[in-house]
Amino acid sequence: MPAVAYHCRQRGVGDFREMALQFVRTGKENYFDTFDAHALHVADVHTVHYDPAGKLTGASRYCPPGEHVRFDEPPHYPVYFSNTFNHFKSEELFERWYFTGDHRMLDVIAEHRRFVTEYKDADRSGGQPRGPGHLLITLAKFYEHTLDPLFLKRGKEVFDKNKDVVVQEKNGKANFQQGIQLEGARRYYEVSQDPEVIDYLKRWAAFFQKTK
Repeated sequence: MPAVAYHCRQRGVGDFREMALQFVRTGKENYFDTFDAHALHVADVHTVHYDPAGKLTGASRYCPPGEHVRFDEPPHYPVYFSNTFNHFKSEELFERWYFTGDHRMLDVIAEHRRFVTEYKDADRSGGQPRGPGHLLITLAKFYEHTLDPLFLKRGKEVFDKNKDVVVQEKNGKANFQQGIQLEGARRYYEVSQDPEVIDYLKRWAAFFQKTK
């Protein structure tokens, strides 16, 4: 798949580590160049490095990944510090550290570490289940690279707060963001083997059967 196609598909969620995977699979440098530029953008622009109130340092800005310095597309939502994990990104930074050895990545990862372990105001999904999903994915990534049980404990905390949440559209089907929360639960299970996740996934499989 051409790099431009990946660029279009990843524009909203900004998980450009997929570009790194394509580089590994194909050896084509255009994939790596796109990954590298956007991973650096996540580190330097997308991540909030200073919140005057002190609470959201390490959080993410809300906006498509290439455009954190201007308005979003129509209806022109302004760029802002997100107080949830709805557009949180961290995985690219780990990959860029391993590829390039750029110590700047470790500085930003440290900011993320503090934020995902200490900030708990957005653990529950409310109407946006993608937030806890992104948080669970991030905590699993941190555990894989550190083996620190703190991240398993936080993952359990976040999972338990959201395991009974169902956000539905007007037609009764699951909100599209629910898929991101399910992905987060899967990643949490991969590192924790928490049996409650299996029951959770079975309940969702039954729900999808009823609302297909």
